[in-house]
Amino acid sequence: MRNINSIKVAFAGYDAFNKRVHKAITHHSFKDKTSLDVQIYRILVQKNQDVILPFTTDFESIIYDYFDVLILGKLYSTQYHKTVSLARQSLTTGKDIIVTDIKFMEIYSYNVMSVAVSYGLRVEQAYTIDTIVKSLATIVSVRNQKLHGVDAQ
Repeated sequence: MRNINSIKVAFAGYDAFNKRVHKAITHHSFKDKTSLDVQIYRILVQKNQDVILPFTTDFESIIYDYFDVLILGKLYSTQYHKTVSLARQSLTTGKDIIVTDIKFMEIYSYNVMSVAVSYGLRVEQAYTIDTIVKSLATIVSVRNQKLHGVDAQ
């Protein structure tokens, strides 16, 4: 059973930039934005790291079933078609998404954004550590408002 008092964030991708982003968001306090508990999880899909989770049905079902927010790192740029599928399906299951890859958004923004709009969710584009933290804070704030019955629009 899902805990409605927490937001689980999947941070997918792990290169040098993403490592700094992960450190920044895990050390950031969201207490000024929400009473919800914000939990950050690394989902590593790169060889020679702690865990290898390839694009499989199991990987996708973990994302769909367990997490509320998905941060797609630059690591996915080699598998754009799978990333688009993951992003679109994540949105249809109620996930907000933060994309940190400029090229991905240049090519696929309409494809992904149209799904987000139809489900009333957010796809934040964030390319620096500060904007990623701000985007996550915005999503957390909006989800908190929705939980407490405030019109977040």
